[in-house]
Formats: sequence, C-alpha cells, structure tokens
Amino acid sequence: MFKRQFIPDKNLLNPKFDGYKLSPTNEKECVTRTSLPNGSDLRMNKFMANHRLGFRDLQARVRLNHLAYGFPTSTNKQQQGVAFYVDLEFQLMSVIYNKETNETHLQPIVQLIQPLGNLPNYSEPSATLPSDPYSPSLISLNSELLLASNGAGYIELVHIRSGTVIASTRYDGDGSEGISPVPCVLLDAQLVGNKIVMMAYSRVASKNTQFNISTLEMSADSNNNNTNDLITTLNIQRGLEVPTYCAIIENGERFILGSESPYEKFTSASTCDDNDAIITDASTPGATTITKTPKSSYSWTQDNTDITVQFILSPNTPKSAISCQFNNTHLSLIVRDDQNEISYPFRKLWSLVKADDCTWTLESDGTLTLFLNKQDQHTRWPHIFDIDDGVMETLDPAKLAEITERLEKFTGNDANNNPTVQNPVATDMDEDIDDKGEPIRFAIYDRLGQCIEEIYSGGCEWLCKAFDCEKEQEQRQGEQIPSICVKVDVDGQIYKFLKEEQGERNNLQTKHINTFDAFGFVQASKRDSRFIYYDPKFKFIVIIESSRNAYIYYHHDDKRSIETQKLVDLTRGEDVNVVGCQLLLDNVLVVLTETQVITIQI
Repeated sequence: MFKRQFIPDKNLLNPKFDGYKLSPTNEKECVTRTSLPNGSDLRMNKFMANHRLGFRDLQARVRLNHLAYGFPTSTNKQQQGVAFYVDLEFQLMSVIYNKETNETHLQPIVQLIQPLGNLPNYSEPSATLPSDPYSPSLISLNSELLLASNGAGYIELVHIRSGTVIASTRYDGDGSEGISPVPCVLLDAQLVGNKIVMMAYSRVASKNTQFNISTLEMSADSNNNNTNDLITTLNIQRGLEVPTYCAIIENGERFILGSESPYEKFTSASTCDDNDAIITDASTPGATTITKTPKSSYSWTQDNTDITVQFILSPNTPKSAISCQFNNTHLSLIVRDDQNEISYPFRKLWSLVKADDCTWTLESDGTLTLFLNKQDQHTRWPHIFDIDDGVMETLDPAKLAEITERLEKFTGNDANNNPTVQNPVATDMDEDIDDKGEPIRFAIYDRLGQCIEEIYSGGCEWLCKAFDCEKEQEQRQGEQIPSICVKVDVDGQIYKFLKEEQGERNNLQTKHINTFDAFGFVQASKRDSRFIYYDPKFKFIVIIESSRNAYIYYHHDDKRSIETQKLVDLTRGEDVNVVGCQLLLDNVLVVLTETQVITIQI
C-alpha cells in the first residue's frame, strides 16, 4: 500500500540546460484588455473585511482560482473559448473570447443565490463556528452544464445555454458545525449518468484550523424539486490543509487527494456509546451497523531517548501481515489479515525520530511493539502523532506522581499564593506557518472513504498542475487522471498517473512524461507566486503574481541549453489583484483581475 513510485526518466532530463533568456513582449500585438462591466468589479476586500483567518484557511482562499474553464461548444471549437466567473453581486458571467477577431465579450448568464449576510451583530457565536463565507467556486461539467457554489453553502446546477438553474441544493457539512448551510468550496466534479459526483471542502467546527474534504453525490434530475433529496454525503476526510490536488476517477468510484499532511476518515459517533464505532456496510448503501471497538488501538510509553508503542494482535499473527516503515517525520503501519486490520498510512509523528534506529518486533502472543528513537532527546512527547488522536501515555503511578510534582511549580501558586505566570508560548500554539517543503503524498479512496492505496513521492515537493483544459482534452481521449508537476532537484518534472492491472483491482503507478528544466529553481526564487500552471501540451509553464506580473517560461523537447522567458505586466501598477487565470483554445492565456479580463497570445 505504501509505495515510492516517482522514478525519473533519465532520457527526459537535460543536464546541459543553462537557463532562461528574457525576450521582449510586444503587448500591442499579443495582449488585449477588456474592462469588467461598471459596478461589477471583483475587489475581494469586500469579502475579507473584518475576518480573522488561520494561515491554512487564508492560503486556500488566496489560491482559489476565480476563473473557471468552460468546455468549448461543438461549433467554433477552434475559434471560440469560454470561461466563467461570479461577480460580487453573485451574477454568473461568461467570458467569450473569439480568436479570429481577438475580441472578448462578457455576458451575464444567471443570478446565483445571494447570501443574506453574516450572523446578526447582537449574537455571540462560538469561536468554533465556521461562519466566514468563501468566495464562489465554479466547475464545468460539459459544454452545457456548470456546477456553482455561492461560497455560503448553496450549490446550484446551471444550464449554460438557457441561462437557468435546473437544480439547487445545500451543503450541511458533518452536522457539528452549528450552522446550516455550511460555507464550502468546490474542488472537483464529474457528471456520471444522471448523478453529479463532487468534492468540496469546508471548515471544521474547531478552534484549530481543520478542514472537511467531503465527497458528495447530487441528482442532476431537473424534475426533482425536493432539495433534501438532491445531495448525499458519501464520505468525509478530515485534515489540516486543503488538498493541492484533487481528482475524481473511475466514474466516481475512487478519489485522489494530494497533500503534505494526511487525512483521517470522519465518522460521526453521536449515536454510539463511547466504546462504539460506526462501520458502513458496503453491501447495503446507506446502511450502518454498530461494532464494539476499543477506545484506543495501542498503548505507549516513553523515556528520555525512546518511545515504545504496543499493539495487541491476534495470537500467531504472521509477520507477512505487517508492513511497517519509518522515516524521520512519519510512520507507516499496515496490518492486514483475517483477524486484524490496523491502518496508519504515512502518519506524521509529533516530532522527529532517528529512522535508522527505529524497529519493530512481533511476539507469538500477538504483541506488536514499535521502538522509536527520538532525535531531540529529553523532550517529552504529549502524543504520538502530529494530530492528537486522544491516546494518552501509559504511566505507572510512581512516574505519574513524579511528573505531577515537577509541574506544580508551573501550574500552582507561588509563595505569596499568587498564580504562577506562564510564558504564552506554553499555553498558546499557533499554526506552523513556516513549515514549508514537506513532500507531497497522494492517497486513493473508495466511495466509502477507505484509503485503499497511497503513493509517496519519495521526497518530491508539490509545484503545480496543468490548466483545467487538460480535463476536457482527456475526456475526448477516454477517462484519464490529470497530471502533476513536482520539484525534483532543480527541475519541474511532469508525472502521469496510470492504471496497472494487479489481481482484482487496478493499482496506480506514475510515469515521468516531461520536464520543465530548472523550473523548481525558478519557482523557489519567486516570493509572490499566486497561480502556477502548465500547458497540457508542455509548451510553456506560467507563474502569475498576485498583483503585478505574469512570467511565461517556454519549453521544447530538443534539450536546448537556453529557453525563452517572457514577462507581461498585468496590472500596470494599479492597486488591484489578480484573481484567476485559464488557458483557452490553443496558446491563449486569459487572466482575470479585479477590474479587467486580459488575454495573452502565448
């Protein structure tokens, strides 16, 4: 299940590459600008005023592409490109570019459900209430249908040509948020028969920033007027970040999430006792059974240098049923046989360990013991994993009394019976905003949310994905999975996910298919990189800043030592933000700012 599959193809590397040479851009010939209609600009500060957001939440909002790709119609497919955005009045707008005339037209399509606003000012909501709205998000399903979320929890299916909403529903989250509908953002969607399978993210009702990644199924039947019957939650994954890569594959039977940190399946246990867990019965859709399971699947203890973790398995469990691997930051433990099933797929540890000194043993009575050697000795771990799963350290009474006595000077009163003053660092932990450079990992889930496979990049860092037009191109060629670009050394290497027949199921493998020379080095040198995308035909890759320039880096397959770089000044010094970009037709880049639509002939 745990694999290192990112293997570079040496034939696609260019060790003789020397760099990029800046080439002047004649903006009069290749750049056109179209102002947004009066009174409908996209100055996003209206959305963000007076909201305090965690770093991961703010990061996801900044990365949101407000310009959605539109599938070309059967007529004028090579001459007319379409994209969509939503203005601040929640009017769905189309951007229609004509390549023959080099003109851009903006047309309204339909009015989306407009939120009434935030909570009334006389209320005092809980600090965990995820009431901050998101910006609208859009995903094209085909040339006729568009899925739209207004950012405040309502999801609508729009028929583009007629300009009508043919289905509307609401997202209710996991039921614990204390608000309904729950603000959400669409990640991916796919039309499967008369159903729409989609993935969306929302904030968890928690003081710490966490996200629910929900897989939903919505009816596309325009005759169904009952909004409660339109949408079904298939599963929810919970994690610390919004995935940088999300794909629905195999007609909605499997899903891929790419992220730096892992996700855990969320299961509501509100109807169970403390020792119960809800297990979904795969044979009967929607049915659940309650199965008795222990509160914790392991116990652990520690000293100054080592941590000992124990799992109790069935007697005479074979070693072949156990897959256990360590690295300095993560643990991967899978136990699979007829009597045991333990799954900790690539879980991040609370702190660093010395992977070479970690080991595990299995005794005949079924006791599985992991020995972790700390890198930072004399530091006590509060829990095993980065995300606290509630399993407390096992301590003997004498050890517990010793620790309690040592902590009294920090938690008790001083000689004058005044509370001891603590350093704020000891009581207030912010999100780690400087934790950069984590390797990307990909997890494959089934419809029930079970992680059935993982692909670890072997230390590669995430760079970007292709423009959304890749999805439309792949649908014409049969069902495939969007490619990715990861940083390997100084290069940006493109990998494709491929199916490999093994037994009764298809496993995924990765194949190195192209390379953007030295792009990993180039990207690292940019302090402002709001959008990064590459052409699905690998002719160029682009970095777009949040408020100024677009950098275009060209690529050829002849392994030349010098490639061309172009720069386009998008905002010309105006105090506006870039909020979206898409590739339309062939080599036509469309950039959306808060006041203009800019088309660039690449």
